[in-house]
Amino acid sequence: MVFLHTAVSLVCLYREVLMDISLQQLRNGPEVRAQVLRGAGFFRDNMESDLIDELALRVLAEVYAPGRDLCQMGEVADSVIVVVSGRVVIPGSGEDGPSFGPGDVIGDFGLLVGSGDATRTESLVAAEETVVLEIPYEHLLVHRSSLLFAIGRRVHAALTAANQRIRRLTQL
Repeated sequence: MVFLHTAVSLVCLYREVLMDISLQQLRNGPEVRAQVLRGAGFFRDNMESDLIDELALRVLAEVYAPGRDLCQMGEVADSVIVVVSGRVVIPGSGEDGPSFGPGDVIGDFGLLVGSGDATRTESLVAAEETVVLEIPYEHLLVHRSSLLFAIGRRVHAALTAANQRIRRLTQL
């Protein structure tokens, strides 16, 4: 139980730190982008610190106004998105639908097939002003082997959640 409390505390602290980072700082400072990437468990737990520093040099920072599309279902997926601040939702999924907030990573499943072969599985829209880091797949492919187990765990969790939702819906 102590571990869970500590993990929750770290996530809360991480989200508070992200709220203080401006778009200008992200665009001008690779060290700030590296700090954000280190705070996202997907990168922190699966990449060495020097690789994160190198990756931070190639990351793009973008801001999305409320209602602006981040991506459309079916379009070619060419990047991983890390939410820095704000909230991203699947349009039409309702209040209890999935949402993504600070520290969440989107689009990592596409690394399994590589740039140009992956497509977005959902449309995503900014529910409020949202700042993200976008990492083109081409910069992650060389690190794919270190990220495969993390992606596998995330795929498993997503499939488990989808199966549970299907069961709930078929019981209505």
